[in-house]
Amino acid sequence: MSKPSAVKTRILQVASRLFYKQGYALTGVNQLIEEAAIAKASFYKYFPAKSDLLYAYVLEKDKAWFAALEEKLSLQKTAKDKILGIFDFRLERQDEQDYGGCAFVKLSAEISADDQAVSELIRQHKVRLQNRIVDLLGQHEVATGVSVHKEVLGQTIYFLMEGATVDVRIKKKRDSLVQAKKIVGTLLY
Repeated sequence: MSKPSAVKTRILQVASRLFYKQGYALTGVNQLIEEAAIAKASFYKYFPAKSDLLYAYVLEKDKAWFAALEEKLSLQKTAKDKILGIFDFRLERQDEQDYGGCAFVKLSAEISADDQAVSELIRQHKVRLQNRIVDLLGQHEVATGVSVHKEVLGQTIYFLMEGATVDVRIKKKRDSLVQAKKIVGTLLY
């Protein structure tokens, strides 16, 4: 696999910042070209259409998001600490992003229903997160000897996390994620 060019990387970095800050729909190709300081031909060489850039952005965002998450979780010893660490990860990201919410949720609210490829990438990202929680619950069950219905509890934790992240964006305060983490901590004994 070849290494991405510096120009392509710069375009994706600018897109990441702009799509998150002002939204996909409000970010024009001309603005991307200007802020990336590239020629129009260079943009279209890598992304024949804005939707191609969107797809590449979501792929890259997913990859980077899970890599950062796993790095954070590698510092935790127990499955319970790792599950709670996902909340810490989300809290840190929201603090860094001025409580802007989840990039994937924001984007899913913006894109056209016709953009099934990007919608599927976003859906896969969320399923992967929920599956990671269920996997950690299985490890927790083995470590504690306490039997849990992993799928139901995993879905509950996932819903708490997602709902709290939306609430953080609305209120511009971290309290909801902090409270959701406390609730999950009590659920995991």
